[in-house]
Amino acid sequence: MTLTQTQLDTLEGPLDRRYDALLEQVRGGLEASENQQYVELPGRTPGDSADESVADALADLNLGVIDRHIRELRDIEATRSRRVLREVLSAFRRGSDFPAEKLASPGIVPGVSWSDQLSFWREGYAAVMVTDTAFYRYRHYHQATDTPDGIDYARMAAVVAGLARAVFALAQRGA
Repeated sequence: MTLTQTQLDTLEGPLDRRYDALLEQVRGGLEASENQQYVELPGRTPGDSADESVADALADLNLGVIDRHIRELRDIEATRSRRVLREVLSAFRRGSDFPAEKLASPGIVPGVSWSDQLSFWREGYAAVMVTDTAFYRYRHYHQATDTPDGIDYARMAAVVAGLARAVFALAQRGA
């Protein structure tokens, strides 16, 4: 099911608020773990392993909650990036007739986390990777044999024209 632009706009505010709230909860949980608020429980009574078990269980529970929050943060980041991806592709197609496709893929797919967008995702910014997938199909990719004479400059110019239109469109919307 594809959401309309109005539906996407309606969801943007609540997603942003949820993201900010989760981020605060994760920070607070990590600070609590850092302070080791349960570290005094074990060892109060020599040989009392029950306190140690309680301390371990509380620490594990806290880290489990943090892990769940982090997974939800990643889901929100992916949703933000998908929206930007749709906008980028639409603007690209208005600026170029070069064939282009979009793919929203998790970072575990080889190649997805090999580019600069990953740094932006980690900081909570929506970002997309633009690629010709050369790392999958061009044997010279990042090799000494990857030289300028292997570039199709006319096709590259068409890509640059589309990307220029996409960047301009994003700048107009304040992205």
